[in-house]
Amino acid sequence: MRMLIFTSSYRKKLSHALMVETNKNSNASAAESGIPDTNHTQSIQHLKNQITPSGLSCFLFGNRQKPVIVFLHGFMGSALDWFPVAQVLANDFCCLLVDLPGHGHSCDVLRKDYSMPGCAASLTRLLDELHINKTHIVGYSMGGRIGFYLAVHFPDRFNKIVLESASPGLQSEHERKGRRQRDEALADRLLAEGMEAFLEFWYKLPLFDSLKSHPGFEKLKSRRTANSPEKLAMSLQEMGTGSMPNLWPGLQNITNPVLLLTGEQDKKFRRLNTLVQSEIPNCQHKVVALCGHNVHFEKAKTYTEFIQNFLTDGGTK
Repeated sequence: MRMLIFTSSYRKKLSHALMVETNKNSNASAAESGIPDTNHTQSIQHLKNQITPSGLSCFLFGNRQKPVIVFLHGFMGSALDWFPVAQVLANDFCCLLVDLPGHGHSCDVLRKDYSMPGCAASLTRLLDELHINKTHIVGYSMGGRIGFYLAVHFPDRFNKIVLESASPGLQSEHERKGRRQRDEALADRLLAEGMEAFLEFWYKLPLFDSLKSHPGFEKLKSRRTANSPEKLAMSLQEMGTGSMPNLWPGLQNITNPVLLLTGEQDKKFRRLNTLVQSEIPNCQHKVVALCGHNVHFEKAKTYTEFIQNFLTDGGTK
């Protein structure tokens, strides 16, 4: 298998933002970050992404002799959003950080299906290309929705599954139609106003109230500008909640151990995941205190501890 490995201006842009953020906020957030007292941004600068024939860009690092975790980021994010968490886990796992369609490096090379089935097909192809037979999943928000899809349709490719602030879709066509219309309106707004104005609007949504008080919020927001508005709009239109299939009927057939994580202050997803837990046979739901939707960013240390425990010996009943 031939892989193209390169360093791009996109990664340099993210690395610079992360370095500034770390230097600025190291005292304020060190206790919760769970990140070793090393210059982890320097490690990011030396990571090289791989682009396989699947068209997805990824970073693969950690202990190659250990179980693999594939990390799936949220809307407007990238593979490198997971680096602080993955770095802590890298001694015990091999970490595969993926840029999903329309995001990060994948927006430069992926010119095909942005739908959820298309994304899932690209991800399973990526695993084949990397000769990974089975892996754990860790997915956040949009990445968690993809995780639900993979768990329902490709259960044999995965071991344990961690889904953070995620939904298995909407159950009625009426709900999906209304959500598709809202997703289309968001895509139109993004294209009309551009990234900076859209980010101001997006992070004023109640879903992100607690995130805005985090010392690293402004730098997180600035990193989102590295994405392409056109590709993000396509992601909204083709892989938004309104366009994804209803996965609720398949939840009862998931036999993989599943851990659902939600923030205490994210009432919508906390309630939703309580219902999801009752549908999946081998499922735990943990609520993380003093945070909202983006648990892995707001409470990285607690989040990483939950994952490490679950993936090692805490994932069965």
